[in-house]
Formats: sequence, structure tokens, C-alpha cells
Amino acid sequence: MICHKFTTNHITIVYGHSADIGFFLHATDERINSACDDAQEYRNFCYSIFDEGDGTYLNVHTGKDDEGKRVSLAVMKEVWKTYGVNPVAMRLLDWEDAEPRE
Repeated sequence: MICHKFTTNHITIVYGHSADIGFFLHATDERINSACDDAQEYRNFCYSIFDEGDGTYLNVHTGKDDEGKRVSLAVMKEVWKTYGVNPVAMRLLDWEDAEPRE
């Protein structure tokens, strides 16, 4: 598995590639973590965004085996670009036959 992580302000981005899930990106905002507040209504809100309640609000991948939303390689390129993935790492998306086989 290739996995990279960076944090900007309150947002943590984890992205990379693995054989099972293909290319992936997870975006987590610490401000919407259910552990940050004792109010039940707020915790319920956090869990409504993502089942873990950990602040994850975006979970995308190109493979078959993962939670979150499966997207095409073209969409993943745009997601990586939008979230500021390192341009050198972006070259991973240009591998020939990068999409997992069905």
C-alpha cells in the first residue's frame, strides 16, 4: 500500500493506492469529530456525516473493496487536484491500466 497524509488547518487528507481499494482519498475535519463535544445532538450530527463519527466527510476510491464512494479514475484525478495532492504523487494516476480489473 502507498499512503500519504497531510494536514492543513483542521482538515487531514489521506490518499494513496492499494491493490484492493485502488486509488483513494479520505478527508477528515477534526471540527466534526463526535468526540469533540458532549452534546448528544452534535454527536448524532457527526455520525450522520459518516458512520464512524470521526470527522470523515469524504471517502472515495477507484477499487471494489472499501467503504465510501467508488469513482472513476478521471473523477479521482479531479478530487486529488481539488484537495491539493502533491503533483509528483498525481503521476500515480497516470499509470497505464491503473484501474482495478473487474
